[in-house]
Amino acid sequence: MYTLFRLSYSALWLIILPWVTAALLLKQKHRAGLAQRLGLWPEALQANVALVRALHDGSEQAACYWIHAVSVGELNAMKPLIFALLAKNNAVFLTTTTQTAHSLAQSLVQMTELSAELASGKLLCAYCPLDAPWLARDVLLRVQPKALLIAETELWPGLVLAADRLRIPVLLVNGRISPRSFQSYRRIKPLLSLILARYHRFLMQSDADAERIKTLGAPVERVSVMGNLKLVAAPVQQHALEAQWRQWLGLTLPDGHQPDCAQVQTGTIEARQLNDLSPLYPYVVVFASTHRGEEQALLGAYQALIKAMAGTKNPKIKLVWAPRHPERVAEADALLKAEGLDYVKRSDLSPIHSDNVENVPQLPSIILLDCVGELNAVFACAQVAVMGNSWGLVQQHGGKGGGQNPIEPLMAGCLPVYGPDMKNFEAISAGLAACHGAVALASVEALPDAILNALTATVQRERQLAAAKGWIETQNQSLALALAAITGL
Repeated sequence: MYTLFRLSYSALWLIILPWVTAALLLKQKHRAGLAQRLGLWPEALQANVALVRALHDGSEQAACYWIHAVSVGELNAMKPLIFALLAKNNAVFLTTTTQTAHSLAQSLVQMTELSAELASGKLLCAYCPLDAPWLARDVLLRVQPKALLIAETELWPGLVLAADRLRIPVLLVNGRISPRSFQSYRRIKPLLSLILARYHRFLMQSDADAERIKTLGAPVERVSVMGNLKLVAAPVQQHALEAQWRQWLGLTLPDGHQPDCAQVQTGTIEARQLNDLSPLYPYVVVFASTHRGEEQALLGAYQALIKAMAGTKNPKIKLVWAPRHPERVAEADALLKAEGLDYVKRSDLSPIHSDNVENVPQLPSIILLDCVGELNAVFACAQVAVMGNSWGLVQQHGGKGGGQNPIEPLMAGCLPVYGPDMKNFEAISAGLAACHGAVALASVEALPDAILNALTATVQRERQLAAAKGWIETQNQSLALALAAITGL
């Protein structure tokens, strides 16, 4: 049965590959990576892969691992694992599927090259090949990884089958099977079980995820619960970028200088608390990873908030709006113009040098974030993050909903506010609800009052952040468990 499935899957790809290639060519966002998806690498990538292979060939102290993370969400979850492997002198070949995730992967390569702690390892990134087994086999032979680590919910039959034939262990890391995906997968359980039998380990986020993957046919003895990597803070800091954002947002100190990064980290002074010291400094709110269908309502909430803030001691507020996908910036641009709101795009901002802080231009109250890899630096400057995809408004526009990861703003000291649809983060939202570490709302109509309260009730906000971080610390054994399973192969 397995041999028949493998041959049939390869034959299917022989038939559909020309059509898939043509379809990708027709989509602007897929053209840039199409050559790599077909196994055609640029010379620089080929040379770097060959160098990494030579350095780690036969080494017992370090190895090369292939990590595949489809999109930004999976990549952000895998960052702690990537950095931990690099810190142990390993190489990581990181592949992604979406254009946004590839851009973020490229920024991670630059960050790790500048980090003294991670420079001993080597991070390479590329687009993942299409799932034709022979394309996957070609990349596996080039990279020769010690193991293939696939993030969260993706199964990729061609990649798994090719790795299995080359006897390269395949691990599902930070595995998650949502109730909706579980119902869909059950319909193809006989075929799915053939693929799952090729996995070496299943490192699942929760007991519920573990039970679902077992029900779908995963060998019981290979399934274990590791926890959620999204609860682990990635160690690489973006101090220079954070300092730049503080200048753009008007969060410089009274003498024109930046708060020292060490002071910010230790809590001696928080850049986001400058408005508590003086009404000269604005509050900062982030609309994080918003989707089509909810943005009109969120902008309405922002305008209501501006009116409510007018009667407070400090009425100044800055909004940083980050649409979920960069290609949707044009839609956000049109919406802001239609509402008559003054704004500037992040890509139009120029760096402000430390010796010129007194001549910082007066920027509009809204900054539209159209650059990849900067959201965590923005969180570090803000008090409140309104999480997109959580308000139950995207489904009528073809979206699936389910929320965004609230751990990212929390780890930067920014309080997340989200709506009733957090089904993709059920365990996290339940944990935060139990410790009162976030603000959960029943509808978007409650958003203006909730943001106003979170901004002005500083003591309460800091208590919530402390409670959330305390809960996170009790949950973050996932990285140690994942590393033990991976490096022990």
